[in-house]
Amino acid sequence: KNTGELMKKKFDIIEFISGVLIFVIFTLIGCAFYFQEGKGEDVIINDDNEMRVYVVEGTTPLYGMVFYVGTVIPPRLYDNIMIQIAEAGYLVVIPYQTHNLAFLDHMAMNRVVERYPDVSFALAGHSQGGLAANFYANVESDNVKGLIYYAAYPYELKRDNIPTLAIIATNDQVVSNSDIENSPNYPEDSAFYYIEGGNHISFASNFSFPDGPLEITIESQQEQT
Repeated sequence: KNTGELMKKKFDIIEFISGVLIFVIFTLIGCAFYFQEGKGEDVIINDDNEMRVYVVEGTTPLYGMVFYVGTVIPPRLYDNIMIQIAEAGYLVVIPYQTHNLAFLDHMAMNRVVERYPDVSFALAGHSQGGLAANFYANVESDNVKGLIYYAAYPYELKRDNIPTLAIIATNDQVVSNSDIENSPNYPEDSAFYYIEGGNHISFASNFSFPDGPLEITIESQQEQT
């Protein structure tokens, strides 16, 4: 079997498969998030090897997003998407996790909450990072104001009222669109966002993995996020 098939089988074994991207989550979450001043301004990236933080220089956002990386993908490869979200006035944080394997360190958001106790966060994850985000939300649900699944979907989610978005790339061949759409674990009123022609891996930049064809530019997929 090829590498893609083996990885797909691995995801099936843990009964989880992934979905794909967006930033519109904050409007779908409703009143919990709103666009703040700062759009189009300069974003600075602070990286202390514990977390990678994106914020418009000179601002102190009250709302933000914590992001769990996909399997072994370094945080810096998500810079394009995270900068766009930060430009809209949000604090964006990617905590470093053991070997960039989010499921080995799914409680990493606690470190972010301790550092930024006054910020209300949505929690997002790409691929198996989505599974790790799901596990965290089941343990520390009060810290999570919304869930965003990038190429991922809920797995035995205990909270049935958390605003949830699944981002689906239509050419994802690591996780099928139908698996994401048909998961029985979505809270009521969950939203789905489709990136036509996008694929599983192109939420990150410069990372190779067997996948479906990317029929749009990687810049287009990441801008739609």
